[in-house]
Amino acid sequence: MEEKSVMTKNLIGEYWHLCSPGELSGILFKNTDDYIFGMNLVALCAGVFKNDVSILTFQLMSNHVHFIMRGSRESVERFFEEFRKRLSKYMAQKGYSSDCKGFTHNIFRIEDEIYLRNSIAYVNRNGYLVNKDYTPFSYPWGSNRYFFNLTDNNTLKVKIGKKSIRERKSIFHTHFNEFPENYYFVGKYISPMCYIAIDEANRIFKDAHHYLNSITRRVETYGEIAKQLGDRITYTDEEISNAIYSLSFKKFNTSPKGLDKMQKIDIAKELHFNYNAGNKQIKRVLRIDEEIINELFPDKIK
Repeated sequence: MEEKSVMTKNLIGEYWHLCSPGELSGILFKNTDDYIFGMNLVALCAGVFKNDVSILTFQLMSNHVHFIMRGSRESVERFFEEFRKRLSKYMAQKGYSSDCKGFTHNIFRIEDEIYLRNSIAYVNRNGYLVNKDYTPFSYPWGSNRYFFNLTDNNTLKVKIGKKSIRERKSIFHTHFNEFPENYYFVGKYISPMCYIAIDEANRIFKDAHHYLNSITRRVETYGEIAKQLGDRITYTDEEISNAIYSLSFKKFNTSPKGLDKMQKIDIAKELHFNYNAGNKQIKRVLRIDEEIINELFPDKIK
């Protein structure tokens, strides 16, 4: 069933999903120090373009990035170019500049509130899907954990003004020194709470329960977004199991236990083409013979 918008007003300004195709670049962030630099680089670029763009959410992955932003297309693309240029310089200093040669961007216009909401949830899920040590509320390399959560309230904050110019040059690898006065460090990087439009982003959802539901329940929607972006999205076994349950009733009016062999094959094709499930995962959650799966999808024997 199509979800109805909980908002009564039209979107204010232009919203965009800015991302990079991970398969074209090497590893952008190889270790914790690289991720810390990446987080501080987002803060720096947000400061440079503070009058031109607003960041609703973002996430840094090892080989790609995602941003949901408001502003003109020109400003959003200038933001990315500034980020790319400074990251390239940092990587050159570290000795692996070749990994940044394919670091380009895609940009997609977000036309309505429902798609904006789903896009925010999609971005905020990215990190935990590839790292089992995190949830969508604890992944540290983005702004996901700040949604409906005042994470910084009980944390030691160090105002950027407390850092010497020499320290700032070392942290940001730049002579730029026009940071907004509200910037503060939590640990080793500028808190995203200093520059993301968290109140605006939270208002896209009806309440915290609505956000939680969007993060954990709308599996089909994420597949649709991934197709548009060209992402190789993955799902957890639990999410795939929930999808099987839904597909079983939708297609055959039965629970997964009631599926016959041909019906399981039909659902296996759905999981392969629409959910990017690998052969081993399909076998694991659908309990279908491995030889059948490998014959159906020889490209995913792994």
